[in-house]
Amino acid sequence: MEITIDPSFGPTYRQIAEKIRSMILDGELPPGACLPSVRALSTMVGTSTLTVHCAYKLLADLGLVESQPRQATRVIRRIAGDSGRIMLDRLPNYGPLSSFEVVAQSSGIRSMASSIGDPSLFYSQDLLTEFHQLRSGDPWDFYYSNPAGAPELLEQVARLLCQDRIACNESDLVITDGSMQGISLLLDIATRPGDSVLVQEPGRLWLKELLLSHRLTAIPIRSGTDPIDLDHVGRCIEQHRPTAMILSPDFGHATGLVMSERDRLDCIRLARDNDVLIIEDGATRPLRFGARSEMALTALDSTTCAYVGSFSYSLCPGVRTGFLRLSTKLRLPAITVAQAKGQGGSRFLQLCLARYLGSGAYESHLARILPRYRARKDAMLSALATAMPRSITWTKPQGGLSTWVGLSPGTSASELYARAIKLGITFAPGQLFLTAGDPQRYLRLSYGMLEPAELREATRVLAKIVKTPT
Repeated sequence: MEITIDPSFGPTYRQIAEKIRSMILDGELPPGACLPSVRALSTMVGTSTLTVHCAYKLLADLGLVESQPRQATRVIRRIAGDSGRIMLDRLPNYGPLSSFEVVAQSSGIRSMASSIGDPSLFYSQDLLTEFHQLRSGDPWDFYYSNPAGAPELLEQVARLLCQDRIACNESDLVITDGSMQGISLLLDIATRPGDSVLVQEPGRLWLKELLLSHRLTAIPIRSGTDPIDLDHVGRCIEQHRPTAMILSPDFGHATGLVMSERDRLDCIRLARDNDVLIIEDGATRPLRFGARSEMALTALDSTTCAYVGSFSYSLCPGVRTGFLRLSTKLRLPAITVAQAKGQGGSRFLQLCLARYLGSGAYESHLARILPRYRARKDAMLSALATAMPRSITWTKPQGGLSTWVGLSPGTSASELYARAIKLGITFAPGQLFLTAGDPQRYLRLSYGMLEPAELREATRVLAKIVKTPT
């Protein structure tokens, strides 16, 4: 058993566990096989017995090994989560579901499929403290929320946006149940069935389905070497006369790239001249790795642009709270539609989140998690550079939770996925995000849910699959 340790890829025990994990999933260690004793493996690797013990415990927690007192640690006879792989196999056609990551973990799989914030990095006690304080408060805190959102939360969101140079006060905002609901509300009030909507690709998961449900025609905006092809935007506007354009200028949900200031100004000019509403998807904007950030589109023109924000990526997915920064013309219709559809949020949850934001805990949370995500991103990019063939390309994220990978011509991401899942790896095939060109040539790798050691090993296994012909 050959295990190489690299101090730059995190704790030794995780690197040991990840190597053995790969050996189990690819059949090198068959069911029932004995692992070396803790003492023998510690001598082999050159580490302490406690480190090896922690590695074996992690493998046991993943459901891959079992041990009894005074007996050898063995690979389990049947992976407990095998049945979960049936659901994971559906990813190329349907995309991740809400239970995807939980099922992946219970199946012993390393998931690079979901571009979401890691719940394990969220210190829930800070938010739960606010729940506890409100529990004995005013009974009306449990009443319906204000249609636009709790005033306390509107105040805190306005403060955060102003810090980000987006001019804002409470009367410009609407609280939503996540960013997708915010986009849906904007489509409700700014478009009519049969309209065309320009969509920057690769877009976010389920966006195609959302547009279809509104009976809108999605017109993909091609990307070149930059996040957006402005010449193509101009041609699409002239040909299709869209009513709205959905852009993700900061990191997006796939590439991690940032639109330049010049491109932002040009997009705004094109939209303003042609009466097109820009829906600015800023859900991942807080996840920036550098100190400097470009001005948001909405900060440059708050009439032509509507801003969609979310705490699901920067805080944790379960908060399910987003917000819209709207012009006066759009805000009242948005509130009316939200009321008509019964989409008002939970006042109690909004008050808890407002207190959490007001305490400064959110800023402390970002200061703590961003270096962690940056380290994960660096580990993935380093592993890609080391393991992948030269014909494979990938973006270098400046923020967000994913990199966009281009495969060799003739390679199918879906076919790779079918082979990868057998070796305990998942990713998101390009067809979930692209509607034009050759979606099968692309895939998204997300680093938000895995530690550096896991990412290095997962990338090594993926590179092995890429290099091996079918």
